[in-house]
Amino acid sequence: MTKALLIRTNGQHQVLDLPQDDSYEIIKEAVGGWLDTVSNETGSIVGYLHDEGLLIGLPVNVVATMLFQMPLVGDIVLVGGLDKDGNYDGENHDLDPKFFDEGYLSWLSFISTNELVIGRLNDEIAGMDLSPKVFALTDDEMGKYLSTGELPAEPEVL
Repeated sequence: MTKALLIRTNGQHQVLDLPQDDSYEIIKEAVGGWLDTVSNETGSIVGYLHDEGLLIGLPVNVVATMLFQMPLVGDIVLVGGLDKDGNYDGENHDLDPKFFDEGYLSWLSFISTNELVIGRLNDEIAGMDLSPKVFALTDDEMGKYLSTGELPAEPEVL
């Protein structure tokens, strides 16, 4: 079992015990659709959220946006991302116990319903260019992108 936390956009939260066999279906049902994942900079937290949340206009998730430092929408399920040795291995692990602390959960509910914060995040998301971009890359540029994740300084937009 993995101890996880579901954070809803309305400030409600729920502790989830995810069995190894059915966790995908449970998470998919919790977020309302196909999954996308995000992780924080260290890989210690992994979040599962609705894959098309921005496209279908799900409400901003203030807590998820703050945790992952990018605009995120819809309900999210948080799990740990590190194994017992502190290495990111792509598996679901228990979320750090600090996320289940009553003080943290109270803050989570408060910040998720703060109208000023929600308004600013909605303005930020509304100003984002979400149109797909297609780049023409040479084989060398593609190899560099695959190995480093860096696009050329000025790729040709098709």
